[in-house]
Parts: sequence; structure tokens; C-alpha cells
Amino acid sequence: MKYDLKIVGGEIDYRFEGATLTYLPSYLYLDSKPFYWLGAIEAENTAHYNQITQELRLTSTGDGPLKWLGGVYFYNVRNHGTFTLFANLPFAFLQDDVESNRLKGYAAFGQATYGFTDTFRAIIGARASSTNRAAYGNSPLAVGGLPYTFDKTYNHVDWKLGVEKDLLPKLMLYGAIQTGYQPGTFNELPNTPTFSNEVKPSRLLSYTGGVKSRWLNDRLQINDEVYFYDYRDLLIQSYDISAKFNAIFNARKVAIKGNQLDVLAKVFVDDQINLNVGYSHARNVDFITPNGQNFNGYQLAYAPDLTALAGYTHNIPLGVAVLRAHLDWRYESSWYGDYVHNRGTRQDASNKGDASLTYDAREWSVGAWIKNIQNKVVIAATAAAGIPGPATSYLDEPRTYGLRFTVNY
Repeated sequence: MKYDLKIVGGEIDYRFEGATLTYLPSYLYLDSKPFYWLGAIEAENTAHYNQITQELRLTSTGDGPLKWLGGVYFYNVRNHGTFTLFANLPFAFLQDDVESNRLKGYAAFGQATYGFTDTFRAIIGARASSTNRAAYGNSPLAVGGLPYTFDKTYNHVDWKLGVEKDLLPKLMLYGAIQTGYQPGTFNELPNTPTFSNEVKPSRLLSYTGGVKSRWLNDRLQINDEVYFYDYRDLLIQSYDISAKFNAIFNARKVAIKGNQLDVLAKVFVDDQINLNVGYSHARNVDFITPNGQNFNGYQLAYAPDLTALAGYTHNIPLGVAVLRAHLDWRYESSWYGDYVHNRGTRQDASNKGDASLTYDAREWSVGAWIKNIQNKVVIAATAAAGIPGPATSYLDEPRTYGLRFTVNY
């Protein structure tokens, strides 16, 4: 596998009375050409990206009841690439051929928080965006390639409403309603009088509410949030290894509801415990594919219902240095690696542990670490390919251990 990645960026702040002006430019270059195996099938996936982003933001710094920020954002992403099956054989099987795909977008955004009292605040925000996607290439459905083009501009406004209430100096209740948006995309097929290669944009309406708190002189932090996400027209790609082409389409309605609990406790002077427990019920509500397959009620891919992470850190002072011992444990309930729930893509409930021991002398550190202590076999990802198929599973790393040395300068 070969990856060539370059990223450069920066932040320029100008502070004056009452506000701070921030400029954030960045550039990303990625060129990749990995060969990998889908079961007994060798595949090649090439990608070349050039991305420019720029953000200019003005933020208030005053002490009054009104806190605000506003700004503008621009991005321009260009990419091209191909995806080929049986890349090592004379009958190479072209799956994707994108000669050019450009996303160019502009946005203006703002948010204001107003304190009606010392303990009650209201939040309002909005973002107006315009995104153009233009692409061309050759459809893999035709011998020798059949040209296709796509050019569409998406204009959208997202909004947010929220409230915050301090019940105690370090106990806050909050709630928010907000929307999200993902521009549409295309299928690598030419338009005809009876067919449009456009895939509709995805929209999100989310409801969140929770509590943030600190207790026992900040030695105990407890945050808890309940949420409900209502997705409309979520982007999905079809899953059929026997097909020459896997189309992209929309799942009409997907709902995710759950709760996230985060606890951080400083038990003794040199000991800290963290506990994170999440419940997420992610299911299709109205999801029928263009060819009539009904997946209503199915669990979303890579979405376990229950996750738990527990960690313990013990610090031993050694003069100006610290010897830090850390242990992590993660549990996940069962999940599937695709929306079809194909055989070979189901991961049973699993748990894994990691540990590290580090001598930290501030200017430098040295330590030993181990991941997946129990050497558990766990799926990392799946793909719609392979022999015999219908899916290939990739495994997460086995027990892995090593040494690490760092220098701060």
C-alpha cells in the first residue's frame, strides 16, 4: 500500500476590544494506490485529492449577557480515481471510474447566546450554505466506458435553538433542537429521459438534552445526554458482489435514539477513573431499495446497541518525573458490518483490554504498551466482495505490544 499525504494549515488571531478575528487556512494533498485482497480477489483503489479550506470568524470577548460569533467558510475539493476488482488478472473488473469530482462550497454562519438571568441562557444559530458538485467519468456498465456527467448546486439553511439552566453553580441542564445537511451525490451512469443519476441530499433533525455537573470540589464529573436523531434520505450504497455496478440511493427514514453517560473521578491524589457508557438504538424506519428489498427495522451498520469504556490511571511521582500506569477496557454488543446483515458480517458481543506504563520526565518519556491483551478476534470492517462471498471481513489487530520513546521540543 502506498499513501502520500501532505497537510499544511495555520491559525491567525487578531484581538481587539470586544472581539477576536480568526483566520484558518488549510491545504490537503492525498495520493493513494493500495492493492488489497477481498477474500481471493485482488483489488486496486486509486484516489487523488486536493483540498483547500478557509474560514474567517469573528467572536465576541466581552463580559455582557450576549455572547456571539459569526463567520464565513469556503472549501474546494477535487478528486479522481478508479476501483478495480481482479486487478492482477487479464479480465480486470472496473467498478468505479471517476475522472473528475469537484465539491465547491460557500457558507455563512452565526450563533448567539443571551443570558436572561445569571442562571438561564438561550442559544440561537444558523448556517446558510451553497455547494456545487460537478463530475464526469466513464460508467463501468458499458464496455469501453460510457461517459457520464453531473453538475448540481445545493442551497440549504440549517438552524439551532437551545437553552441552558444552572440549577447549581456546577450543575447545568441543557436542551437543543438543530438540523444537519449533507449535499447530494451521483451514480456513475449517464442521464436519460427516464433516469436521473442524482442521489438526493441527506437531512437530519436532532433533539438533545442532558446534564453537565461537577461535584466534590471538581473531583467528580458526571455528564449525561439523551438524544434522538431523525435522518431523512440517508445515503446508502447497494451491496451485491455479483452486480457489475453497485448504485447509491437514499434510505427514506432512519432513526437513532440513545443515551450517553460520561463519568470522570479523581479517587485519590494520584488515581483517576473514567467510565463511558452509551446506548444507541439505530434502526431503519422506512428503507426500501429501488429494486424493492425491504430493510425496515434492521440495525444500522457498525452501530452496536451498547458500548462501555472503563479506564484507570495511577500516577507515581518520582521527583520531577511521573511513572504513569494506565488500563483501558472496552465492551461492545453485537453489530453488523453492512446494512444487508449478510453472513460473515456479524460481530458478536466482544470486549478488549489495553494497558501502558510510561515514565514521563516532561521533556521526554519512555514506556511500554500492549493492545488487545486477551488476543480477541474482532471484525474491523467488511466489504461486499470475496470468494465465496457475499462478504469479506477484515480483522482488527491481534495482541500487539511495543515500546515508545518521545521527545518534546
